[in-house]
Amino acid sequence: MIDRAISAAALTGRLKINRAPTKEARLIETDQDRLAQVFINLIKNAEKYCDAEKPELSISVRALGDWLQIDFIDNGSGIAPADSEVIFEKFSRLSDGARAGGAGLGLAICREIIMNLGGKIAYLPGQGGGAFRVTLPTHLALAAE
Repeated sequence: MIDRAISAAALTGRLKINRAPTKEARLIETDQDRLAQVFINLIKNAEKYCDAEKPELSISVRALGDWLQIDFIDNGSGIAPADSEVIFEKFSRLSDGARAGGAGLGLAICREIIMNLGGKIAYLPGQGGGAFRVTLPTHLALAAE
């Protein structure tokens, strides 16, 4: 799934991605297309907004019982605590809209998709950069129907 999202994200080569593919091999019953949409958005956001001189994104996957936790953490300056309250709201934009493109709906859509899949998405402050955690049940949630 992460391979698919990285390929579909059509990255420019500016962002280095760190991951351990052997640890990512987990079975999960979910809507693969919608989950890929969320992963693509998080990867593209890291490429657009990471302000490090040499941008990097670390993706890690961890199983916690019947749940799967996927972290996306970049090495930029992250999001200010006051701004982290609004990033999942529709039309929320923290930077220059011309630079970012789009309408400020990406994270709001991600939140809606993940909620419909029975999971949650959160911003993780204090991780040394922009950090998002996606938590999903490993078995298909009824809300996804």
